[in-house]
Amino acid sequence: MSTPSGVWNAHLAATTLDVTADVLECTMTDEPFAGTLRLVLRNDDGRYSAPPPVRIGAEVRIGTGYKTASGPLASDGPWCWIDGIEYRTHRGEGSVVISGRNGWGLLEAWRARRTYAWAVGQTNIFNILLQLFARVGLEFSSVSASADATNLKPAFAIQPGESGLTAVQRLLVMLSDAIYMEGQYGYLKNPLASDAAVVDYGATYPILAARYTNAGAKANRVQVFGSTTFSEAFDWPSIDLAYDRVAHVSDRNLTTQALTDSRAAALLRHALTEARADEITVPVHCGLQLWDVISVTDAGAGLVAAKRRVAGIEMRYSTGERGTYEQRLTLREA
Repeated sequence: MSTPSGVWNAHLAATTLDVTADVLECTMTDEPFAGTLRLVLRNDDGRYSAPPPVRIGAEVRIGTGYKTASGPLASDGPWCWIDGIEYRTHRGEGSVVISGRNGWGLLEAWRARRTYAWAVGQTNIFNILLQLFARVGLEFSSVSASADATNLKPAFAIQPGESGLTAVQRLLVMLSDAIYMEGQYGYLKNPLASDAAVVDYGATYPILAARYTNAGAKANRVQVFGSTTFSEAFDWPSIDLAYDRVAHVSDRNLTTQALTDSRAAALLRHALTEARADEITVPVHCGLQLWDVISVTDAGAGLVAAKRRVAGIEMRYSTGERGTYEQRLTLREA
């Protein structure tokens, strides 16, 4: 790749290193706007010391899976990039602890070197997001984007010093959509109340531990002011219980009644779904992704096939005296 001011090159064949046999512990988290990795490898014979085969910035792919009748099968989650390496020794035993972050970490580390600006009607939100992800070497696509992601073409600017993560968060405030990471991709997804559950926990798959919390919606009435339009959305059952909690939004990018109505509905839905913060610990499901819908059956909490949406995944693996291979899921209302 070249420009008038520079030339860049890279090896066509990437050098890979399989560390599966040396993994002692692994913890991966995947949540909105963040994702981390902590990987512990045995290093008693110094195999990961000098020259170090692992380095800052290297790409790490973790595949979770099972032993099946067809042999070991695994599925990649979000890729991570190493941002820390620590060597440890204790009574003749050695290990190396690798820490990393997924694509959200790359976006957080990127800082605008100049002003980036889009005029009203110039570019839709999807394409602005695509350009931001490209800045850090990530690809961007969608699985079920909302109409606003392509119809809304706002005036938007990124100032020098602003991170890519902050810019993405400001754009998503305008949409009902969410983003999840898979491999080197960011995917836009529009969570709908009609989405079907992909896994049934408590009836088909066991729940090892659980905690169910409903803190009440921070807003149950939303007022949105566009350039010349106004829209209001209510959640009457919540208002009946706790009186109205009003959220006001003003956005001159909303130039039609349809856009203003859509924003009000999206903001109310966000407020209602975020009121719930359940957690369940379950055996690893290697195909589960952020923003998937599951169902939960737990007689102790009075839940029968209750729909929940996955808003956080923590995978824990350990080969210690008490081996661990499980996921802790953070759940919202679906």
